[in-house]
Amino acid sequence: SGTGTQSHALPHGGCGRGTYTACECTEEYNREYNVCLCHYRNVWTALPNLPQAQKVHMGYGTTDASVSAGGNVPAGCTTNLFNWDGSTWSSGDDLILGKQEAGATGTQNAGIIFGGLHTAGDCYDCVECYNGTAWNTGTIIPISVYNHRATGDQDCALIFGGRDNRSND
Repeated sequence: SGTGTQSHALPHGGCGRGTYTACECTEEYNREYNVCLCHYRNVWTALPNLPQAQKVHMGYGTTDASVSAGGNVPAGCTTNLFNWDGSTWSSGDDLILGKQEAGATGTQNAGIIFGGLHTAGDCYDCVECYNGTAWNTGTIIPISVYNHRATGDQDCALIFGGRDNRSND
C-alpha cells in the first residue's frame, strides 16, 4: 500500500518480489529535477519499517502524515493501525473489523475505509471513518466489494473497480 503523489510517494508493506510473504519495509520515492543536467532523477530511500509485516493492507494520507491499516498477516486479517509522522511509525486505534483489500482515502486524522475482504473470504459493505483517535461506522456502500480503489476525503469520496462475491474471473 502507499500514499503520496506521482513525484513523491511513500509505499509501505506488501509482498516481497516473487513471493506472497508479507513485508514490513517502508520506502520513500522522490522525483527530483537536476538543473545542471536538465533531467529528472528518481531517488528511492529506505525508511524505518512498519511495526508488523503486512500485505494487501490499506494506506492513505500524505508522505509526512500517513496511515497503514488492516491487511493480511500470517494469522489472517488484522485490525492493526499504524501512523507515520514523517520519520517513524507508531500504533494507533484498531479498525472495528479485520479486513484486507479495502478502498481507503483521506488524511491521517480524517480517513475512510470502504468494503474489503475478511479471512473467511466474504466481502464487506461496511464503511469505517477515522477521526485521528477512534473509528466509527459510516453508511454502508451499495454492494460488498474488495480489491477496489478510492479517492477523495471523508466529505466527498469515490470508490471504483474491484470485485464482489459474485465475481467469477
